Amino acid sequence: MNEALYYEDLKYVAGLPLPWEKLQDSKILVTGATGMIGRFLSDVLMFKNEKESLRCNLYVTGRSMEKLQARFSEYKDKFETEDTESECKEFDKVVMMLDEDFYYDDEGDLRHPGESSVRRLFHGMSRAKKDIALVIKANEQVFDVMLFILQR
Repeated sequence: MNEALYYEDLKYVAGLPLPWEKLQDSKILVTGATGMIGRFLSDVLMFKNEKESLRCNLYVTGRSMEKLQARFSEYKDKFETEDTESECKEFDKVVMMLDEDFYYDDEGDLRHPGESSVRRLFHGMSRAKKDIALVIKANEQVFDVMLFILQR
């Protein structure tokens, strides 16, 4: 990865005229934080925290605790970190990732080859106090079903 280009993109997105103030002092859960989109979203929020005092509490999850610890080790000295599970916490905003591995079976139930991923998805969504954002990555089937549900 080209670190200089990544940092330029990070600064660009952090500088966009978005309603960042809505995130001020929030608790935000980002799932899939070791993946491309989750990592970038986490980095933008951490950048806003560090450079512009956004003061949001960021909680990240991923499929591998080892990858999470390696990925976010650079933030350990800058921010308070916990190695505990986020199971019992509630969050103001929750961002959940549905990647290309999610699918609907013949009965219309959402599935994933790693069965715990579907459970984790619904568990994470149930922790949202205010807002839920679903990021659908490279999955036309799930996207079409979500659009259908939203248009009802």
